[in-house]
Amino acid sequence: MNMFERSYQAPPTGHELFLQRQSTRLYYLLLLIALFILIIYTSLISQRHNEDIKISSFEFYQIVQNAYPSTSIDCPCTQISFDFSTFYQLEPVFHQICSSDFIGDNWLNNLFVQYKLQNASDTNPQTFIGTAFAYFQSLRLMCDLTKQAVLDAESLFLSRQMVTSSMLNEKLFDEQTITYLNSFKSTVSNNFIEILQTLLGMAQGNGLISGYATNWGVFLPNMTKDATIYTKARIYGDCNCAVSSACTQSSIPYVPGFVVGCLPLESFLRSTFECLYNQTCVTMISSYVSAAVIPRALDKTKSRFNSTQLTNDIVEQMFIESWSYNISYEDFFRQCFPKACSYTSIQRSNILYVITTILSLYGGLTVLLKVLIPFLVRRIYTIVGRRRQVQHHDEQEN
Repeated sequence: MNMFERSYQAPPTGHELFLQRQSTRLYYLLLLIALFILIIYTSLISQRHNEDIKISSFEFYQIVQNAYPSTSIDCPCTQISFDFSTFYQLEPVFHQICSSDFIGDNWLNNLFVQYKLQNASDTNPQTFIGTAFAYFQSLRLMCDLTKQAVLDAESLFLSRQMVTSSMLNEKLFDEQTITYLNSFKSTVSNNFIEILQTLLGMAQGNGLISGYATNWGVFLPNMTKDATIYTKARIYGDCNCAVSSACTQSSIPYVPGFVVGCLPLESFLRSTFECLYNQTCVTMISSYVSAAVIPRALDKTKSRFNSTQLTNDIVEQMFIESWSYNISYEDFFRQCFPKACSYTSIQRSNILYVITTILSLYGGLTVLLKVLIPFLVRRIYTIVGRRRQVQHHDEQEN
């Protein structure tokens, strides 16, 4: 077989015919090698296949999500931002004491009357009767402040915008929402406690005198026109209020969990609700203040907090027993509302693709070989011939 014979020329010489046949053999050899490489390469390479799936409902979307891996399917949202309130519902459950009789008007009015009936005395700040109104007034104030702080933070949180260009799969959605909630709850508590500690520090640092005279006693040595007003720091146990606002001691008479100290708010934070969980103890303190109506004791079974836990710990938790929340993935889908999903798969080339690729390259490959091979064969034999002549000449000289 001679592929390089030229019919329009004179018959080739023996040497020319030899070169043409050698070129033909090399042509078929290289062609077979090239085709083999092409077949192996095209059959091993992977291809990306894209498929669009129209989404008609949330139920159908769930079927699609379960059928395809989340990493290979993309569902673009028709809108990319929406409020958290469209798929979040939050409801804090506060400690029962914030809705109990102990912060009601009847109880506080009774405590205030008893406080006003006390004679001015240096021992009043150390008695239960002298400090009970300030204690329960602080309790009511803290309940109102924490409730308002939580509700304001919740409203701000729900008004935040969630931005996403594609529909999140349900697992990732749940993980993100839990992260958002934990961050929200810790931020609310940390901000409130930081402000509270700042106020307490300012009161102590500036030497502010409590309106209940619990940290500094004010007295006049005489009632003359030019009389000088003197102050004297209160002492609780071995602690002086001039040095620290955290001085506390048990009240007189002793009430379980109830302490008195320099500042009513500090005393409140360092007390416990131990007595308020016991009806006998509640009856006892009611008798101290001559209460007309005895408040109902708290129910231990309705709180996650221990009865001997410091009030400060409960305030740090914003008086929250638990969070009731509903996070709807379906509502999130309605906000995102993807109309279609694109699925990308990676597959090995099929036989049709291999054949098509080879046929498309075959024509160019044959033309290239037909042009290059005769030139290469002639060039190789020319070089070989010259080397033989040089060797033959050297042998004759020797």
